[in-house]
Amino acid sequence: MAGRLVLAVNTERFELAKVDPSTTLLEFLRTRTRFTGPKLGCGEDKADGPEPPIGFSKITKFEAQKSISGNLCRCTGYRPIADVCKSFAADVDLEDLGLNTFWNNPDYANVDRLPPHNQGQICTFPEFLKSDITSSIGALESCQDSGLPECQWYRPSGLEQLYKLLNSDEFTENQVKLVMGNTGSGVYKENDLYDKYIDLTGIPELLVVKRDSKGITLGAAVTISRVIEVLKEKDNTVLHSGGKLIFCKMADHMDKVASPFIRNMASLGGNLIMAQRNQFASDIATILLAVGSIVCFQTSSGRLIISLEEFLKLPPCDDRTILISIHIPYWSSDIDSSSATSNAMVSVPKSDSSILFETYRAAPRPLGNAVSYLNSAFLVHVISDKISGDLILLNLHLAFGSYGSEHAIRARKVEEFLTGKILTASILLGVIHLLKETIIPKVGTRHSRYRASLAITFLFNFFQPLAKELVVAEKINHVDLSSVATHYPNDKTNGSEDIMEPRTSKFEQLCNPSIILSSKQLVEFSTDYDPIGVPIKKVGAEIQASGKVSILNDGSVVVEVGGVEIGQGLWTKVKQMVAFVLGQLWEGASLNLLDRLRIIQVDSLSLIQASFTGGSTKSESSCEAVRLASSILVSRLKPLKQSLEEQMGSISWDTLISQATMQAVNLSASAFWVPENKLDYLNYGAAISGVEVDILTGATTILRTDLTYDCGQSLNPAVDLGQIEGAFVQGIGFFLYEEHVENSDGLVVSDSTWTYKIPTIDTIPKQFNVKLMKSGHHEKRLLSSKASGEPPLLLASSVHCAVREAIRAARAELSSNDDNHSASTFQLDVPATMPVVKELCGLNTVEKYLETLVSSQGKVEA
Repeated sequence: MAGRLVLAVNTERFELAKVDPSTTLLEFLRTRTRFTGPKLGCGEDKADGPEPPIGFSKITKFEAQKSISGNLCRCTGYRPIADVCKSFAADVDLEDLGLNTFWNNPDYANVDRLPPHNQGQICTFPEFLKSDITSSIGALESCQDSGLPECQWYRPSGLEQLYKLLNSDEFTENQVKLVMGNTGSGVYKENDLYDKYIDLTGIPELLVVKRDSKGITLGAAVTISRVIEVLKEKDNTVLHSGGKLIFCKMADHMDKVASPFIRNMASLGGNLIMAQRNQFASDIATILLAVGSIVCFQTSSGRLIISLEEFLKLPPCDDRTILISIHIPYWSSDIDSSSATSNAMVSVPKSDSSILFETYRAAPRPLGNAVSYLNSAFLVHVISDKISGDLILLNLHLAFGSYGSEHAIRARKVEEFLTGKILTASILLGVIHLLKETIIPKVGTRHSRYRASLAITFLFNFFQPLAKELVVAEKINHVDLSSVATHYPNDKTNGSEDIMEPRTSKFEQLCNPSIILSSKQLVEFSTDYDPIGVPIKKVGAEIQASGKVSILNDGSVVVEVGGVEIGQGLWTKVKQMVAFVLGQLWEGASLNLLDRLRIIQVDSLSLIQASFTGGSTKSESSCEAVRLASSILVSRLKPLKQSLEEQMGSISWDTLISQATMQAVNLSASAFWVPENKLDYLNYGAAISGVEVDILTGATTILRTDLTYDCGQSLNPAVDLGQIEGAFVQGIGFFLYEEHVENSDGLVVSDSTWTYKIPTIDTIPKQFNVKLMKSGHHEKRLLSSKASGEPPLLLASSVHCAVREAIRAARAELSSNDDNHSASTFQLDVPATMPVVKELCGLNTVEKYLETLVSSQGKVEA
């Protein structure tokens, strides 16, 4: 085994003589195997349920859609991807699936055709790989070099072996990287390769998961996904419901960190080390800090056990410091009166005490896969005074992070100020002033004022239910600062009833987090140019196009076009066009040539005047080029067909091509097409969108979009539908999310998915309805069709306009009578990101509300 690397891909064996340890699996698959399906997206690196029907998995629709929340594919609009995921869910309503579902075809709508779900049979571990692993395990555990000249990879089986390596002369003189999941390389780019890599996943002490009467201890190498599972597991040792609630909320918050496939590889310890060493904006560090976690780590001088708060404050760890484990303590609602200060020495029964815990984060994407502008976690014990019924706050843990500080912190001054106090509006106002002195982003932090306002927002949301006068005032004044401003044009929730009635009410959409996406697509099919005008299975500027159509001896047809298939369905439409034109040889009869057709990608020698692909025009121009080429073939074959029919009667396609070959008919034709103002036409479309804006965080949720678009007589409605939805979602990115940021030197700093946020499945309309209009015949357009690739992007301005009106409504409601004019006059920039929206709604909304409330109470008391 020494000197070679053996692995299996889809049960196929691969053996490598040498490999650089920095080579990613994706790079290997795409460059050294035939399995090139996985794509380079950005270069940054099970629950119980009802028994499913035959052929379906146990996952729910929500789980299926959430599992792809980290996939970035805005050009699809995400709706078809969501439909595919939902189609395998146990609770799917088949009628709720989109246009491209096979269930619409009665020939395939048979659930018995689907293989039964059996997780144990999804993939079989190859036997040859088992034997290779067995024979090599000794070499791996001996920590020896693999023997490959360019591969210095080590996997110690214990901490003693690890430090033996680190302290050796060979390692002290080289650059060494300790790795577990190595997902941090997607955050911190490695310009220089390391000389040696040490894999820590073979050290048992780093993989421990242990429960005892005091809490849960997790090894530093345990993956974040596994941590989430552990926190959600039923544990009888957690006797108090408050403790179970804390673990569940921690797990829910961690479920919004990164994406599922990153969490499957990323380790808990790696996340905390990045937070401590690199000032990484960690959500996990914040929530662990709030619950009083303890860390165990080892240096070259010995092992230490300290609080996470102390660990984060230490100087940045060197590469010889190993985080061993993290201990999360159990929490009980019981609290001794000794925990109170002299201001509140209250003796109460244990039943009168409770524990409250909540976590918060504000990020561009609700389901995660985006770093927070600010995150926080709050834990507090509350006791009730038996005489007055007032709630007294004790043992507060208020943690904040990701706001532009070196690391997550606890707001100690705020905790001390609130301890033993009964919460009132005036007390909360004082807390906010104190918090503003605590949450101070470092110089150069973008949106620093917005981040500071989020800290106030989250603290207010947490404490508001505990202040009796705030609850009463809210009911009297009908003000709910934690609510949202919702806007539909003309105050109608359904601006285009001709498309469809809502499947769910607005209330259900707001209250049901499992509703990510529902949709309906209405199209009018045309059979005038069959098979053009109907959906088929998809295959993968000056306007000009070249096309070549060749009929082979076996009757198959090879088509070459200059247009590049980049997912826009160009090849699909070209196939339909060729099938239509060649099918004209059999007038009045159905000749299905689609299965005989294949498209091949050309180069600049086979078609020398291909022109560029873009501008939403290449599909149409390519179709016209192959139409002309196919017409040439028809003109050559038609006389022969008539002659053969006079001799033989009815003939088949295969007979015709066979005879044409023997009679030396040229079965290849090329065409070069340049329009003569032929494609000058107008595109028409309309969209209406309803949004909600959280006035405290600036977050925008698109509740519903109804869109109508004129495709003429579509060459392929399914393809055009996808193009329309994709363009609209790209428009959402332009108008709401995709911020172009430059530094003082004019260099773009939003240059990766880490800093440039495109829409994801959780940011598109919750209900997305699209209708394709079928306009009449038009002699100056290719078979009366129209382009669909880019124009619908502009319709996303309906979302921006709806956000503007929601902000206007919020400003009018929150403003005084003296500044109504300024409330209605403002400029909403593009993109309307969360900080932009929040700033227009007011960064000091909470303070103004509390100041007004305290002032009014003072007048009443006077």
